Amino acid sequence: MRVAKKLLCLGLLLSSDILAFFVSYMAAFFLRDKVLSGLPAFSLPVVPLDIQLASGFLKGAVILIMILAFERLYIRRVSFWEETKLLIKGITLSFILIMTIVFLFRSYTQFSRTVIVLAWIISLVVFPLSRFLAKKLLIRTGLWRKNILILGTG
Repeated sequence: MRVAKKLLCLGLLLSSDILAFFVSYMAAFFLRDKVLSGLPAFSLPVVPLDIQLASGFLKGAVILIMILAFERLYIRRVSFWEETKLLIKGITLSFILIMTIVFLFRSYTQFSRTVIVLAWIISLVVFPLSRFLAKKLLIRTGLWRKNILILGTG
């Protein structure tokens, strides 16, 4: 039962992170395609969404999950602000790695660098909010509880 409880918590946190990454990416794409396209600096057409999703979303999500796992954000229990600090660090490192890979492999035709930067900025807000809501759900269902024993008098 204890292992199943941990797996459910891990599954929900992973799902919320992938969803947060997707929401951030879609919002960034919409901003670049619909809002920024009217500006002279962004007059070139954006790389189509289906090409970007097919060639990079899954890879980006894997990089992000690996970095967040390295930061132990799927097993540690920390305060909201401490978790937000670790999320910002992990997200920023992930997006730096993603941008580095895009530049090294010269994948400019498959990815919009503007979308990647916008997705990073949006992620800094969406991820902490997503984590907060996921943990609130885990607490309400009783899955986030941890049994403790307090010894002593008084």
